Amino acid sequence: MLTLWAKRDGFADGTEERKVVPPTTTFESKVTHHYGKTIVELISMVPSHTWGDTIVYLPQHKIMWVGDIGFFYVVPFAQNPHVTKWLETIDKINAMDVTMIVPGHGPIGGRKELAEMGEYFRVLMREAKKRFEFGMSPGQAAADIRLGRFDNWIGTEQIVMNVVRLYHHFNGTVVPDVDREGMLKATLEYNAIKSKGR
Repeated sequence: MLTLWAKRDGFADGTEERKVVPPTTTFESKVTHHYGKTIVELISMVPSHTWGDTIVYLPQHKIMWVGDIGFFYVVPFAQNPHVTKWLETIDKINAMDVTMIVPGHGPIGGRKELAEMGEYFRVLMREAKKRFEFGMSPGQAAADIRLGRFDNWIGTEQIVMNVVRLYHHFNGTVVPDVDREGMLKATLEYNAIKSKGR
């Protein structure tokens, strides 16, 4: 049976065949390709935002595409990452010779913006850990936490899923899977608390 791409302006006119092409090359840490005089490095950064992250680095041009490892001025989505490893990845990237970083979300930036995203998680981890130790649920904690300058970023409601994920770090239950049930429960609790505060 032939499957077509849906019509979408600028992407597909609705007549193109949709093909699934399995990977033909795998790698563990890094693979380098040469396109003329341009060097392109694919570097594994797992686990970070997901358990299969790869960055694309052009060392001659000091440009890097980091995909969803980078959220610039947008609250990062932490539905299933390993947050502490993600922070280690940010530190690794910021130690590299790179001047331009293309994130998965937000405007093009550099090491400063990537470090700022890491700081978001460091502040959130500190605040969430206090509430975890106090015995608050993830929904209660998310409703209670204030993050200062990060409260102006796009997608502040993502704090709920981020706190749920951090609680898994704190209690030692981090796995690659998304905790959909935990996020739903925390979201309902968060919304109930926030609606009372209006």
